[in-house]
Amino acid sequence: MAGTLAADIAAVAPFYVLATLWAALGAIICYGQTRPHVSRSLADFLAFACPPRILLHPSARLDLWFMAVRWLVRPILAAPFVFSAAAAGEWLARPLAHGVDASVLTSPSLTAAIALVAALIVATDFARFVAHYLAHRVPVLWTFHKVHHSAEVLIPPTALRLHPVDELCLVLAIAAANTLVYGVFFVFYQFTVTDAARLGLDAYVALYLLSFYPLRHSHLPLRFGATLERVLLSPAMHQLHHSGEVRHHGKNLGFALALWDRLFGTLAAPEVGVTWSLGLGTAEHGAYSSVWALYTTPVIELGCRLLYSARRQYRILARDA
Repeated sequence: MAGTLAADIAAVAPFYVLATLWAALGAIICYGQTRPHVSRSLADFLAFACPPRILLHPSARLDLWFMAVRWLVRPILAAPFVFSAAAAGEWLARPLAHGVDASVLTSPSLTAAIALVAALIVATDFARFVAHYLAHRVPVLWTFHKVHHSAEVLIPPTALRLHPVDELCLVLAIAAANTLVYGVFFVFYQFTVTDAARLGLDAYVALYLLSFYPLRHSHLPLRFGATLERVLLSPAMHQLHHSGEVRHHGKNLGFALALWDRLFGTLAAPEVGVTWSLGLGTAEHGAYSSVWALYTTPVIELGCRLLYSARRQYRILARDA
C-alpha cells in the first residue's frame, strides 16, 4: 500500500510543482501591479503574498478542515458517478457514426489533436459557465452553491469548498459537454480512448494555466489588463464574483474565457482602488461555521422549504375542502 501511495504521489508531483511555480509567478506579477517600486523588498513581498490576517482567519482554517474531510468522503460520494468522458464519447460515436462510411475515418494528425484540445477547452469552459449560471439562478441549486460563497477570505483550498450536490452538478455538466465533443471526434478520427483522454488532460492543464487557477481563490488581485480581460477572466475578476455586495452577485460566472459572460451580460471588471467584503453577509454568517454545517445546512434549508411548502398546500386544500 505504501508503494502504491508513493507511486500516486510521484505521478501527480510534477503537476503540483507546476501549479506552485505558476502561482508564484502570478503573485510576483500581482506584486508588481500593486506595490510602488520604492517600497518593494523580499520581506514586503512575503508579507504581501502570505498575510497572517488571511492565512489565520477562521474561514481559512475551515477551508483546510473541509479539504481534509472532503479527501476522506469524496471517494464514497463520487464513486457511483466516476466514468471516463472519453470512453463515453466512444460509446456515443457508435450511433453518431451510423451510416458514415468507415473509409472516411482518418488517423489522428497533429492538427486533429490540436483541434480536439481546443474543442475540449471551449466545451469545458462553456459547461462550467452554464452550471455556474444555473447555480446562481435556480433557487434549489443556489441553496447548495452558497456553501462555496460562504468563505469570508479566499485561499487556494477555497476552490474545494463545494457541497457534493453542487460539485456533482458541475462534474455532470462538464462530462456531458466533453462526451459530446469526444463522440463527434471519434466519428471522424481513429483516436484511441487512452490518447483522447490524454488530450483531455492537456485541455485541463491549458485551462488551469490560462485562468491562473491557484490565484482565483486568493487575496492577490492579479489583473490581465483591460484588453486581455475582454477575452480571459483574471483572478481579480473571479474574486469580485465572491463579493458579498448585491451589485456583484452573479457576475463573472465563467472559468477562463470571458466570452460567455459577455454574451449573457454578466461580465464585470473590478473597480480600481475599491474593496468589498466577501461571503454571504452577517445574516447567514453563523450558518456555515463548521465542516458539519457546510455539509448539512443546505439539506436542512431545503428540507425546511419543502416542509413549509407542503404545509401551505395542505392548508389551502383543507380550506377549500
